[in-house]
Amino acid sequence: MNSTVIGVGSMLFSFDISIGSLRDLQRHRDAIKNYEINDNICYLPAEIIGSNSYTYIKYVLGEVANSRKKLAEMGFVDEARLLMPLATGARMSMHTGFGEAIYIIENRTTKEAHPEYRGIALKMFDELKKSYPSITKAINIFANASDQVYSRAEKQGTNDVNKELLF
Repeated sequence: MNSTVIGVGSMLFSFDISIGSLRDLQRHRDAIKNYEINDNICYLPAEIIGSNSYTYIKYVLGEVANSRKKLAEMGFVDEARLLMPLATGARMSMHTGFGEAIYIIENRTTKEAHPEYRGIALKMFDELKKSYPSITKAINIFANASDQVYSRAEKQGTNDVNKELLF
C-alpha cells in the first residue's frame, strides 16, 4: 500500500476468483484491474464438489475447454471466448483507493452478496485491517468469514491456458 497524489492512499489486492465474479468486480470504475485466466481451475460450491454429479461436471467443463481450444485453432477465436464458463478461475490484481475499497467491502459482505464475492470482500477487509487497524473499525461488515465461499477445483482434460482464447 502506498500514497497517491491526492494523499488518500491506494491499495493493491490480489486474489483468486472466478470469471463470473471477476466480471462483476470489474464494474467498480475507481479501481485498476488486471487478471490472468487459468483455464485449469474452476470455482464451484462445496455442495457440488461433494455431490455424485461432480465427476461428470468436471468432465463436461474439460470438454468445453477443449472445444474452445479447437475452435480457436480453426480461426474462431472470438467465438471460442463465448464458451468460457463463469466458473473458470483467474488471478486478479486490483489497485484501488481507500474509499473504493471500503465501498466494495461494505456492499459485498452482505448476506445477499454472491458467496464468492463476499469471500473476496472479507479478504480485502483482512488486508486493510493489517495496515489500518483503527480505521477499519468504522467499516460495516455484514457477514462472517465462516460463511460459505466457493471452493477451487481442478478441471480434468484441459491443457495449459491458451492466451489466445482469453479476453
